[in-house]
Amino acid sequence: MNACIVLCLALTAFLANAVAQYETCVADTAIVTGGTPGVTVSIGRDEANEMVQITLVGPPDVWFGQAFDGLGMANNYGFIISDSGVSERRFASGYEAPTELATTSIVSSSIDATNDSTTVVIERPYSATDAFDFTPIFGTCAESTIEAIASIGQSPGFTTPHVVKAGGTLTSTCECETSMPTAAPTTTLMPTTTSMPTVAPTPGLFSTTEEMPGMFSTEEEATTTEEATTTYEMCVSDAEIVTGVSVSIGRDEENEMVQITLVGPSDTWFAGGFDGLVMANNYGFIISDSAVSERRFAAEYTPPTELATTSIVGTPETSIVGGDRTVVIERPYSATDAFDFAPILGTCEESTIEAIAAIGDSASFTTAHVVKGGETLTSTCTCEGPEDSGDNAAFVCVYVAALISMVFGLQM
Repeated sequence: MNACIVLCLALTAFLANAVAQYETCVADTAIVTGGTPGVTVSIGRDEANEMVQITLVGPPDVWFGQAFDGLGMANNYGFIISDSGVSERRFASGYEAPTELATTSIVSSSIDATNDSTTVVIERPYSATDAFDFTPIFGTCAESTIEAIASIGQSPGFTTPHVVKAGGTLTSTCECETSMPTAAPTTTLMPTTTSMPTVAPTPGLFSTTEEMPGMFSTEEEATTTEEATTTYEMCVSDAEIVTGVSVSIGRDEENEMVQITLVGPSDTWFAGGFDGLVMANNYGFIISDSAVSERRFAAEYTPPTELATTSIVGTPETSIVGGDRTVVIERPYSATDAFDFAPILGTCEESTIEAIAAIGDSASFTTAHVVKGGETLTSTCTCEGPEDSGDNAAFVCVYVAALISMVFGLQM
């Protein structure tokens, strides 16, 4: 009898120890907020077994993803949650879709879907082949932060690009016996530079030494004065498409010209597009350390290509003040392979423009974006209706005279 009791107690102790006890290190942190809901992440650790538990909460009706190996997609590692389940993936160095790991590190996963959200709980070792290594954060506490990104798609299946993506830095609150206490939990989303102005506006993208055109040339000053006579009526004013990128759109009705003003960070490339809320088939401009380029996306994850014939008139004006770069672009309402502004600014048949914007993590357009979002812009400009011509007036007079004649004819 005593032997049976001892055996039962030993078995109970074994089972109790076998159940993983996870200490929460990152709690309910939102990386991307665009969507209903956005994407939040919690991370716990089981020190005894060197296991990590990742809990993701995202929208119930479209795919979403979470990654932990940088603030950009390139070479990042993470999970895609779709109607097919949970998959562990790694991005390449370009714009290609992430591929599944040859050998998954996932020990267990569960999905709980409701009408409001989808909750996924994933368990895996601290470290595994081709997977992000959590050991320096949760095992040794040599590090306390994790660069992470999250994204939300536009369909249940992982067959379409994301519509929202953002990056942030997660801070672990967990401590190790041999390390000093870490900082309090914070979430540092992608910052916008707020330094005081250091240079006067210049036409160069990153140059602080270029000379303003027309400063000493009488001929150039005359040209500048002549160009300044073009008056643009503001139709969209300082609309923020994504945190860090805003756009203003003006029109010159007489010459059927549009003026697009984009404001973004001065130290990284950024972009603004006008032909939908996603990248696929979109049209827009990339502003980098090289120049301003006019581009069109294909239907896949490939980078946008420059238009064979640009619609940009002249050289875009560029200025840098206080960490913000402002670019002013002028082009006709309509042009080959470019977005057609005529229905919005010319005839006012439409009043809204679907737009996207993105911010990169380097000065040159050689890396993927770290932030991207979409918004619908509304034009405040109106169009006058067609004026009545003399022919119409004459027709009305003849028609009224005929009616009068008929009335008098019936009375006689």
